[in-house]
Amino acid sequence: MIQAHITDRFEQAAFDGDRIAQLARHVCRRFDMSEGVVGVVIVDDSTFRRLHREFLDRDGTSDCLSFDLSDEGQRCLEVVVNGQVAVDQAQARGHGIEAEIALYTVHGLLHQLGFDDVDEQAAVDMHAMEDAILTEQGYGRVYAD
Repeated sequence: MIQAHITDRFEQAAFDGDRIAQLARHVCRRFDMSEGVVGVVIVDDSTFRRLHREFLDRDGTSDCLSFDLSDEGQRCLEVVVNGQVAVDQAQARGHGIEAEIALYTVHGLLHQLGFDDVDEQAAVDMHAMEDAILTEQGYGRVYAD
């Protein structure tokens, strides 16, 4: 069984945490992770910038960070979503905040499940997979929107 925990530390956007948890479980099962824990944490931009600097030694901001916190006993994945970037991008792209949070959740999980976007073709493949998963889960094509 996959446990999914959603923690909202960004109060400026409403979304359905249960639906994001269901999405996270779906992504994991789709890539043969049948047991483990997934955490999705939505934070404000200043918290995100601090984590970005602390863990990647990068100044500035981005949309999400993801971590594999697994140990020998259990698979554990964590995605940190920048709530402010999600709000800004949702407005710019003309869809809801939940769809943008869903996109970042999928993106972060895919990084931990073997996908990467280090070169142009890998990025195209990864974004196509994101939209396929988001379409399966009723969000539609969020990245390509």
